[in-house]
Amino acid sequence: SDLDQSISLSPNDPIVRGYSHNGRALAYAGLREYKKALKEFERSLELCPDNAWAYYNRALTYDWMRKPAKALDDFKTALEKNNPPLNPLKRDRVKARLRRAKKHVR
Repeated sequence: SDLDQSISLSPNDPIVRGYSHNGRALAYAGLREYKKALKEFERSLELCPDNAWAYYNRALTYDWMRKPAKALDDFKTALEKNNPPLNPLKRDRVKARLRRAKKHVR
């Protein structure tokens, strides 16, 4: 309900709305409501297309959904985006995940 309120109170602030949709998406994903989560990620990325955190969170969701190819695509994109960028810990986790994926392809 806090995220709903944040979205409704900020109709002209795409950043607040985008971040709020990202948070709501992650909450839905944690509840395994993946269809709702993916819709929220789409809304978030429409409002904040360079938000690395949204791509990172959607990648985690795809992993939980057992869709590794989509997860890897979003992890790669998360490394490229920079508004805001991933923090160093998340960047390291993504790079390690991508290295593991490369080893499995060989």
